[in-house]
Amino acid sequence: MKFYNRKNELKKLQEINQLAKKRAQMTVITGRRRVGKTELISQFLKKKDNCFYFFVEKKRTRTLLEEFTGILRQKFSFLSAPFTDWSEFWHFIFEISKKEQLIIVFDEFQNFKYIDPANFSIIQKYWDQNYKISKLNLIFIGSIISLMEKIFIGSKEPLFGRASHKIYLEPFNFLVVKDILKDHKKQYTFDDLLNFYTVFGGIPKYYAELENQNQFSRKDFSVIIKDMFLEDNAAFKFEGYDLLSDEFGKNYQTYFSILQVIASGSSKMSEVANRVGIPATALSRYLDDLLNKFRYIKRKSSLFSKKPKNNRYYLNDYFLTFWFRYMFQYRTQIEIKKINQLNNFIKKDLNNLKGLVFEDIARDWILHKDSKGEFIFPIDNIGSFWDKKNHEIDLVAYNEQEKKILFLECKLSPNRIDGRLVKELKEKAEFVKWMKSARKAYFGVCAAGKIKIKTKKALQKSGVIVYDNM
Repeated sequence: MKFYNRKNELKKLQEINQLAKKRAQMTVITGRRRVGKTELISQFLKKKDNCFYFFVEKKRTRTLLEEFTGILRQKFSFLSAPFTDWSEFWHFIFEISKKEQLIIVFDEFQNFKYIDPANFSIIQKYWDQNYKISKLNLIFIGSIISLMEKIFIGSKEPLFGRASHKIYLEPFNFLVVKDILKDHKKQYTFDDLLNFYTVFGGIPKYYAELENQNQFSRKDFSVIIKDMFLEDNAAFKFEGYDLLSDEFGKNYQTYFSILQVIASGSSKMSEVANRVGIPATALSRYLDDLLNKFRYIKRKSSLFSKKPKNNRYYLNDYFLTFWFRYMFQYRTQIEIKKINQLNNFIKKDLNNLKGLVFEDIARDWILHKDSKGEFIFPIDNIGSFWDKKNHEIDLVAYNEQEKKILFLECKLSPNRIDGRLVKELKEKAEFVKWMKSARKAYFGVCAAGKIKIKTKKALQKSGVIVYDNM
């Protein structure tokens, strides 16, 4: 698959490389597995001299040193015997980089925690002694985010405070996925975008695998789900385990249970605690880990609310939401080969996930328009609104200085967009107290498909903002 997006990250890496010509730079790149960190570096290293890529596999130190010596020997032929220890390796790197610029990349750098954690102190020693007089561009890539953050952010760790730059690689947004689909499907529709984005999110590796298996040509999306998730040798059947088991460690079963419950629709702490079967007081520690340490969930508050009890929790990864909602929760059905029944259930239930994803797409679309100066007012904040009386509004955006606010309802089906929906939206907006007597309120609707022309014109004539078929 061709390389998409990442212009900002490549620009940042080029700028760092320029800085390294005068003084050593240390860059830490993190992001969940499959998000494209290695491919980003591959693109960056193209047409560059004196660049060396080292993959830190879980091997014995001597084996790694022999392998790394061989890589360096391709450029520095005078290297005869392998390095005997990491101190000798780093001494060589920094001595060379005093004379000429080197780009050194370590992929899955966190694995040194298992191989030889003393290497972190050795790096610290040589870095502190040499970074002012070295032309070394040192790049550390890691997929286990919790370990990478401990290595570089933990105040008691040797490399604390040494990183010059940090890049967290995010999944593609829906606009990039839209480009991918346009390149791979002759007849692209917005429903295609919703299907693929809901299940595979913005993870480049998954789209590359879909391309490899010629799945984009399928007309029935449920066949893609069956092929990629449910069949005996399906590529993503065990993906959740592959991604998270190592990161969560011995407590992975508890974390998996929490993620399953949240993915299946329980968003309040009390609901999650009841379904998982642990007290809310104990659950809060796990939620905090998933939120801040591992970054696999997000916490949403009702806009304008200052009460933490109103918080809701969601997975912040669309693929994992799908995997935990269906693959993990119904693994027994998969094991006993009831995959057709499960696939039919997924086909019927998927709209529940698509509705949540569509709200995110609508939010991102509005922010995209705002970034280009094309929204009705500059946005200070955007989010959802709900209260104890079950008044809920999908999206609310506002500008404090101009005292302007937009209330927006999002519907998958354009047939659900009508005057009655707008009337209900205006009634719910009355429960939002923000600048109620002074604000200028706008009302809008957003549909995944194309709204009937007659309905659209009537809504626009009455002052309603209409987004459809984005």
